[in-house]
Amino acid sequence: LTKSATRITVECKFSACPGNTLHIRDCDGSRCPKHKGVANDQLIRLLNSTDNEVATNDNSCGSCSAITLAIKGSVCQTFTLVQGCKGNSACVGAFTITNA
Repeated sequence: LTKSATRITVECKFSACPGNTLHIRDCDGSRCPKHKGVANDQLIRLLNSTDNEVATNDNSCGSCSAITLAIKGSVCQTFTLVQGCKGNSACVGAFTITNA
C-alpha cells in the first residue's frame, strides 16, 4: 500500500558515472514474475543525488516495471531507486540494476 511509490517504499542507493547505461528491472524480457495471492502491479521511481525524479515506470513488462537510463554529465552521482506499488495495491519483487 505504497500510494504509487510515495510512502512505505523500499529504497536502494547506488552510484553511477557518466557513460554508464543503467538497466533496472524486475522482469525477464516481457514476463512479470507471478507471486501467489498478490496482484504485483509495481511502480518504481529513480531519484538523482538531489532527490529529483529522473525516471519512473509502471507496467514496462506486464505489470512489472523497468527503467533504462544513460548517465550524462561530468561527475559520478548517487541515485536512489524507490520501489513501490501502483496505487494502493500490494506487490512484491526483487529488482536488478546492471550497467551496460
